[in-house]
Amino acid sequence: MTSTEPAFDRGGMLGPSHNHRLATVLLALALMFLCDVSAQTSRVFRDQAHGFSFRYPEDWEPVEPQRSATRVLLYARDGSEATANVSVVKSDRNNVLGFNTEYFESTLQKAYHQSRVLNVRYISVLGKDMAIVEASFRAETPSFSLDGKSLAMATIHNGKRYMLVVNGLPHDFEKPAAAFNVMVSTFSFH
Repeated sequence: MTSTEPAFDRGGMLGPSHNHRLATVLLALALMFLCDVSAQTSRVFRDQAHGFSFRYPEDWEPVEPQRSATRVLLYARDGSEATANVSVVKSDRNNVLGFNTEYFESTLQKAYHQSRVLNVRYISVLGKDMAIVEASFRAETPSFSLDGKSLAMATIHNGKRYMLVVNGLPHDFEKPAAAFNVMVSTFSFH
């Protein structure tokens, strides 16, 4: 591994910088607070076939997925017009560090022809390494165009890639981002 590649340190956090570690610890504490609050105001999605679960806000509603690889599709009913989905496919990477900018650009281009990865970072949640990406996109139909924002998490478990994606409007992304944090911080395998 070259020094320019991302890596997890022994504590599961990215990079050697003390300031970065402190920021990561503060983020973890904030996520723990969100999880505690969300436990009182959230629902749990459980997928028995693929052995995973996560919490999501109670004002998000499951709807019928459009694709077979999509295990759950959620619509926000909080006024943000956001959506979330979790897909499970055979992993084409050996580890989470393989989910880099190029990987996400290629993956997002399949859904949105005009997408741009803004950043990728690596975290560890509940002992599971995850790649987190922030992206922007433009969805186009014959009758309109729509600018959007995405947060996505990708992880590998038993040879499969699990990807959680939250999409929303860039000018109203505070609630979807908070929902994403709850979903990712509680995403676990059993």
